[in-house]
Amino acid sequence: MNFKGIKEKMFVFLVQYNKLVSLVVFAAIIGSGYVFLVKPLYDDMKTKIETSKTYNNALYGSKMENVGSLLSIINDYKQITDADKERINKILPSDSDHINLFPQLEYIVLKNGMIPKSISIVPINDFGAEQSLSRVGGFAVSITVSGAVYNNFKKLLKDFEQNLRIMDVNKVSYSVSNKTASLELTAYYWKE
Repeated sequence: MNFKGIKEKMFVFLVQYNKLVSLVVFAAIIGSGYVFLVKPLYDDMKTKIETSKTYNNALYGSKMENVGSLLSIINDYKQITDADKERINKILPSDSDHINLFPQLEYIVLKNGMIPKSISIVPINDFGAEQSLSRVGGFAVSITVSGAVYNNFKKLLKDFEQNLRIMDVNKVSYSVSNKTASLELTAYYWKE
């Protein structure tokens, strides 16, 4: 075998078809670069874009549901009459309304034929520690009355029960001989 002749023929071929060989080598480099570098990056990016698009569509749908719920709540709130809003504020008044609690309690006691000896209202500091009650506060109310005849005292308790403002009667002490009674209540309010 004559390697010198083969080398010369190959050299002549390369010189004669230099542009074609350069083009084939360039195409092979570009093709392999596309197959091994660009295509995997392109496919990875395409997958990430599709995943992101799916996530964003789901997030958008969720946000639109929230907006729909909020609009429904707003529409429901707009349908509440001013009189009903005022009643709701009486049921759970704002914390600045605790001053009106004194005359309200005094009126209920006097209306039932008893005399208030003392009324004490103290804010409950640790009230509403739970998340669901974080916007609700409370006052500890102590009332001592004289002239407490049994039937009138029952009417007093019924008035506290039927009062618009939310109150819990926690403790009741009644003395028949002295005609006195003591009550411990919790009155609630809405924290602003």
